[in-house]
Amino acid sequence: MIKLLNDWYREHFNDPQVAILAILLVASATLLYFIGDILVPLLAAVIIAYLLDGVVITCIKHRVPRAVAIAFTFSIFVISLTVLLVILAPLLVKQGT
Repeated sequence: MIKLLNDWYREHFNDPQVAILAILLVASATLLYFIGDILVPLLAAVIIAYLLDGVVITCIKHRVPRAVAIAFTFSIFVISLTVLLVILAPLLVKQGT
């Protein structure tokens, strides 16, 4: 059995980059498991910022000043969240009761 595991290990982890990737994946999964409650809002914020930055960059490419592009993007984002909340909140309350 040990020979089988040893052969499998040498076959798959012969390349140092693969071994480093495996270690990083295990460490990341462990980190997410233990402090995931703290990291989830942070990851959500990073994803939202990345998506909104794409809209700002597109506006800048169309010769809109950066400050106006940021204000426009943020306004649309807040309005969308408000509309979504106004529509979903009554449905959630209704289903909850």
